[in-house]
Amino acid sequence: MNFVIILVALLLDQIIRWFEHLRLHRWYETPLKRWAQAACGSGTPAQILAALAPVFVLAFVVGALGAGFGRISPFLGFVYGVLVLVLCLGPRNLTLEASAYLRARAAGDSRRAREIAEMLLEKEPPADLSGAGEAVAEAVLARAGDYLFCVIFWFAVLGPFGAVLYRSADTLAVRAGMDVPDSTYARYTLGLKRVLAWIPLHLLAMTYAVAGNFDEALSDIRQAWAETSTHFWERGGVVLAYAGRRAVRAVAGEATGEVELVHAAVDLIWRGFIIWLTVIGLLTLLGWLF
Repeated sequence: MNFVIILVALLLDQIIRWFEHLRLHRWYETPLKRWAQAACGSGTPAQILAALAPVFVLAFVVGALGAGFGRISPFLGFVYGVLVLVLCLGPRNLTLEASAYLRARAAGDSRRAREIAEMLLEKEPPADLSGAGEAVAEAVLARAGDYLFCVIFWFAVLGPFGAVLYRSADTLAVRAGMDVPDSTYARYTLGLKRVLAWIPLHLLAMTYAVAGNFDEALSDIRQAWAETSTHFWERGGVVLAYAGRRAVRAVAGEATGEVELVHAAVDLIWRGFIIWLTVIGLLTLLGWLF
């Protein structure tokens, strides 16, 4: 069932942009900021509890509702699962955003291209966008972990509970980093997100390796492990960056232009979808058979 839900949710995410507006989370930025500030006014144990409890409570409630709907009617459980997963993806549609960047560059619309590049990079892009291709491509591949594959992984493993668990942990960590960056509360929200992201980001790095140049990407993954030997839980992002960079170059081939590199990054994400859906589908089929 989870395989079909993932497939339908990904299709809806591509064809209905309305969901993107619901996922931008602007409506609860103020409550999260107040929650973080209130937590930081307390002692260390209270900050740790404030960082972890909301994530698990919300995931438990959503998971319990999903189980309840599933008992009432399998169809209700299916619709509920699709809705939860679609709302947990993103918040922005990464492949459509990257495609919009490419269209803006092709049309010579530098202003629009710069706006999209800034969203993808989450910082001011270089003055000359023609030299930003590799950075934008790497940003697209890195964002794919948080926006798509980590959520898909936890949904495949734990259903709606898992999807909400990761998305709420990620959202809390991002907001804490913006509102109270040097607090115990922020460290624990980020720590929980890194723990949850560790396995799916490594799997995604291996996916990029399979989709690109496996031998060279595997060598880069080993290098990333060596460079992060004292930062175990931070390895996921570093490993993904190394594997993604190598895979983009392998897919792009001899082409080194900005457009080709970003095209290669989008192509890698779609290849990743195909690989992950194939594996999840096979595991689902084996579960039905045995």
